Amino acid sequence: MRSPRLNSTLSGLLVFLAAGLLFSLYFKGLMWEPNLHAPTFGGDGLTIHYNLQYHTTYGEGVYLESQYFPHHESIFMTDAQALVAVVMAGLKPVFPDIGQYATGISNTLIFWSSPLAVLFLFFIFRRMGVRWPLAFLFGCVIAMMSPQILRQLGGQYTLGFTFLLPMVAWYQLAYEKGKRYWLKSLAVTLMIILIGLNNPYLYAVASALLMGAAGVGILFKITGLVRLPWNQLLQWVAVCLVATFAIAATLAAFDQVEDRVEVPFGFFHNIAAWGGMLTDANTFSYDFLRRVLPDLDTPRRENQMYLGLIPVLLGLALPFILLLPKARKIVGLTQVPTLLVLLVGTLPCLILGFGLPFVYFEDWTYDNLGSLLQFRAPVRFSWPLFYLLAIVAGYVLHQLYEHWSGTKKVWLLAIPLLIWGIDAHQFLAGHTTGKAGPSAFTPTSIQEKSDLADELRIDTSSFSCIYLLPTEQGWSDKIHQDGSWRSNHDGYKLSIATGLPLLNGKLSRVGLNRVLRSLQVVSHSLIEKPALGELPAGKDILLLASNENELDPHEARLLGTGKPLFSNEKVELRRVSPAALLARTQDARKVARQDTSALATPLLRIPFEENTQHAFFGQGAEKVAPGWTTFPLPALQDSTLTDSLELSLWVFADKSRFGGPKFYLRQLDSEGKRISELKFWTNETFDTQNGWLRVAFSFKPDPLLSKLELVGQYEFPYFIDELWLRNARTNVRLAGKNGTLIYNNYIIKEAG
Repeated sequence: MRSPRLNSTLSGLLVFLAAGLLFSLYFKGLMWEPNLHAPTFGGDGLTIHYNLQYHTTYGEGVYLESQYFPHHESIFMTDAQALVAVVMAGLKPVFPDIGQYATGISNTLIFWSSPLAVLFLFFIFRRMGVRWPLAFLFGCVIAMMSPQILRQLGGQYTLGFTFLLPMVAWYQLAYEKGKRYWLKSLAVTLMIILIGLNNPYLYAVASALLMGAAGVGILFKITGLVRLPWNQLLQWVAVCLVATFAIAATLAAFDQVEDRVEVPFGFFHNIAAWGGMLTDANTFSYDFLRRVLPDLDTPRRENQMYLGLIPVLLGLALPFILLLPKARKIVGLTQVPTLLVLLVGTLPCLILGFGLPFVYFEDWTYDNLGSLLQFRAPVRFSWPLFYLLAIVAGYVLHQLYEHWSGTKKVWLLAIPLLIWGIDAHQFLAGHTTGKAGPSAFTPTSIQEKSDLADELRIDTSSFSCIYLLPTEQGWSDKIHQDGSWRSNHDGYKLSIATGLPLLNGKLSRVGLNRVLRSLQVVSHSLIEKPALGELPAGKDILLLASNENELDPHEARLLGTGKPLFSNEKVELRRVSPAALLARTQDARKVARQDTSALATPLLRIPFEENTQHAFFGQGAEKVAPGWTTFPLPALQDSTLTDSLELSLWVFADKSRFGGPKFYLRQLDSEGKRISELKFWTNETFDTQNGWLRVAFSFKPDPLLSKLELVGQYEFPYFIDELWLRNARTNVRLAGKNGTLIYNNYIIKEAG
C-alpha cells in the first residue's frame, strides 16, 4: 500500500517538529531551555560562549575586545560565533538585554540545526522517490550520527551547523532548468557565506563538496559516463567562487594581525583515520571490529568520524553492485546520476581529509601552502563522505525494498534499518550522556558576580582590565599557558558582569607580539613590560587568581604586589597599579645597572654569534638544525659542584612555525651515565624579551656529577643565543656594543 500523500509544507513542518522532539530526548535542556544549559562547562566552549556574550553585551561592529586589552581582533578570525555575535551586538539598541540570552540563542541555532538537517535529508530522499516514512527514518538516523555533533558537544559550536552539508547536497540534487535553480543557487551561496563568516571551516567543507562534485561531473561528462547539464555543473562552481570571494574579501578587510604564526599546529595531526571512520566506542560493533581489525588506530578527538555500520557495509558492496548489470538495475543509481556524481565527488574530499598527498611532502607543504594551513584539521573535509555514503545507503535500501515482494522485502528493509537505528541511538546517547550541564553565563550567575563587584567597587571607572592567574596565553601556537578552569570560569563571569576585558586570554589566530607582551606582565622584574604602558592612566588592573591551583613563582610574585580585595576557597581578587608595576621594573633594572658586586663573567658563556639573521644580545645567534641536537658543555670545576646553579639560554620566538624546541639538561657521571634529567619546553616559559623566550634550569649538582649535557629537540630549525651557566646566588653583568648591558642573562639596557 502506498503511503498517504502529504502537503509539502505540512510534511516539512511535521518532519521538523518530530525530529526536534527526537533530538530533545538526547540533547535535553540544550534545546528546550537553551539559556540555562551548555554542553561543556570548560575548555573551548566556555571561552567561545564568553567571547560571544561579552561582544553581544559590550561590543559593536566586527572587532572583538574581550581579550588582550587594549588590542582588538577581527571577530571573523576567532571562534566567537562571529556573525551571530555581530548581529546580536547590532540588535542591542532594540533589545538592550540581548546579551543575557547570548548562550541561549547560540544553543538554539546550533542544536536545532539537527532537526533542520533531518528536514533537508527528508527532502533529498523524497526527491529521489523514497516513501516519506522511510525518508523521515533515514533522515533521522543519518542526522543522529553526524560527526559535527561531536564538535557541538566538544564546545566548537560554530562547526555544529549540521544542516549545511545536507542543504548543499539537496541543492545539488534539486536541479531543474530555468530561473528557479538560479534562485536556489543564490540562496545557497548566501547561506554558505553567512555560515562561512561564522566559521570559515564550514565554508571550506561545503565548497569542497561543490567543487569535488563539479570536477567529477565535468570528468564524467567529458568521458560520457554521466552527462549532467553544463548549467548545473557551472552553477556549482559559481556558488563556490562567489562564496570564496565574499568570505576572503571580508576576512582580509577586517584582519589587522600581521604577525600571526604562519604555520599553526594540527594540519598533519588532525587527519582522518580508518579507526575513527569504521568504529565508535559507544556502538555494539566496536569490540567485534577491533578484534577483526586489531591494527585500527584508536579514534582521537578530531578524527572521530564514524560512518555507521550499514553505510560502511553497503559502501563496500557498492563497487560490486555497480559492476553487475542486474544488481545495478535493481539499486537504480543510474536513475539518479547526480547522486552518483556527488558520492564520487566526496573522494577528493576524503583524500584531503587524510592529508594526502601532503603528508609525504611536509616541508614543501609548510613552505608553500601558507594561510591554507590555518585549516588545521583536514579530517573535517571528510564530512561530505559521511552524508553522501549514508544517503546512498538509504536509497539502496529503499530500492531493494521496492524491488522485492512479500515478507522478504519487509525483512530486507527492517533488519538493516533496525541495526542502523541501534547504531545511531548508541552513538548519540553515548556522546550526549552527561554532557548537558548548567550554563556558566545564566542571568542569575552573572548577577551574583555583579553583586560582588558592586560590593567591592569593581567597575570600569576604577579598573581597566582583568589579568587571570594562572596566566593564559592560549591558542597562539607559540606560547602554551592555558590558565585554569577556575580562573577561566570565574574570570569570564566577572568580566561579563563588569564589562572589564581581559589583559590576557585565549584567542585563535592571535598576533604573536600581543601574546608575548601579555606574558611579560608575569615575566621577571628585569624585563620591561610595554603592555602596561598601553593601559589607561589612573586605572588599576584586577588580578583574579585561582585558589584551586598552585601558581608559578612568576605568577605568585605578581599576585603578591597587589592589594587584597576578596578571597575564598575558590578565587582571590587583588588590585594592582600598572604604574607601580612599571616603577618596580624600572627600579629593578636600575639596581642591576648599578650593582657594584656583579661579576664580569659567568661560569660559562657561549655567545653564539655565527648567524646574523637574528640576535638576542650581540651580533648574531646560532641556527640549529631540525631534530635532536646535543650542545657540548665543558666539564665543571670542582669548586662549583656544591653551588646551586642556573643554566639559561634564549630561543627566538619564530612565527614561521608552530611550537618550539624542548630542552633536556642531563647530569652525567664519570662513565657518561645519566644521573638526572630536567626538561624545559620553550612554549611554557614565563620570560620573554625582545621577541625571544628564556629557557632556564635551576639545579643542585649531584655529588657524582662529572659533566653536563644539554640536548634540544624540535622538528623545525630554530635560533638560540646567550647560553649561560652561573652560580644562582651570584649576579653577573656584561657590557656589549653600543652601551648594551646584560645582567643574569636579561638585557637591562638597550643599544644607545
